[in-house]
Amino acid sequence: MANDTFTGGFSAGDILYEDNHLIAVNKRAGQLVQSDTAGEPGLEEMIKAFIKERDGKLDPLCVRDFCEFCGYTETEFWAILDKFYNRDLFEKNEYGEWQLKHPIWEENK
Repeated sequence: MANDTFTGGFSAGDILYEDNHLIAVNKRAGQLVQSDTAGEPGLEEMIKAFIKERDGKLDPLCVRDFCEFCGYTETEFWAILDKFYNRDLFEKNEYGEWQLKHPIWEENK
């Protein structure tokens, strides 16, 4: 994963720490924190694009391995997960996929 470049323009190697509530990234010298008037994206926009790209997605191989370990089918696994989604934060889209009601990347538009 060290060579992955994400939509935001920075690579997996730039991520120093990540959990469900916090992300720490390496800010390179000269890298903008906020966008400039010429439209050059800042680190804030890059991180939001990264979160948008990956947030709420489970690795299919991890799901498969977990189901195999627990003896569930993937259909059973997803049915169980559906019961635990926080409906104050998430809603299903037209494709039946859970999505955030108020994504961080749509704030301040």
